[in-house]
Amino acid sequence: MSTKIRLMGWAIFRDHSGGAMLIVAVAGLVMASLSTAAAQTATTATTVGAIASASGTVWVKPSNSSQYYAAPVGTTLYVGDLIWPDAGSQVILECSSGAKLPVPSGVPSGVTNICPLPQSEETGK
Repeated sequence: MSTKIRLMGWAIFRDHSGGAMLIVAVAGLVMASLSTAAAQTATTATTVGAIASASGTVWVKPSNSSQYYAAPVGTTLYVGDLIWPDAGSQVILECSSGAKLPVPSGVPSGVTNICPLPQSEETGK
């Protein structure tokens, strides 16, 4: 994330002993915001997989959102995301492990219930 400096105003101070004036710029930091919540999620979350194929509408609710959106084939899925294909839809996820697994239609599912996360090599958990 980049940081921008925006000039907030000027302050002028005068030495009361008859001396010179001192002009000081007062600046504030403005953090550049990311364009979408999805992008922000993508920079901090663990990838579980992606929608490999779909017939019908597939709804995804990112973990940092309160709403579902219609997701196209190729949508990357992250830990904590929910996926909800319309009843009768056929959806296949390609997990990070390379496995291709079906998604139950007509009900919401946690993506890590379909594509489990790989075990840590150090802890085995």
